[in-house]
Amino acid sequence: MSQENVESVLTMWAASMEGDPAELDLSLLAEDIVYEDDILPDHGSETYHGHDGIRRAWARAIEPFEDAENVVEWTRDTGEQVVSCHRVRGRGTASAIEVEFRYAYLWRFEGEKVAYLKSYRDPQEALEAAGLSE
Repeated sequence: MSQENVESVLTMWAASMEGDPAELDLSLLAEDIVYEDDILPDHGSETYHGHDGIRRAWARAIEPFEDAENVVEWTRDTGEQVVSCHRVRGRGTASAIEVEFRYAYLWRFEGEKVAYLKSYRDPQEALEAAGLSE
């Protein structure tokens, strides 16, 4: 199941990079998913619930950037969990300042659906939360 989970994460991520957050395909996410966001300072460690919460979080995450590129650098799996490390390059919409940073997600599966998602500013913290090391 672990390779299937990795493929699910990569497929979902690729689709999320295409277009409007309101149109996200959330079929791989449990309806009652919980997402804890620790990446963006203005989110203040906010927790989002359900598909509507995911759409709202995604819209807020991409709002500060224009011409942003967000790619998955690597993934690690533990069977029921996947850690994905991402690199973002872009420019602030208001400031026009170029930015580049790395962060990670911990995706926790229940069956074939993601039931819990958490972002980490430090990919090592995400690995540790999953019981892995770099």
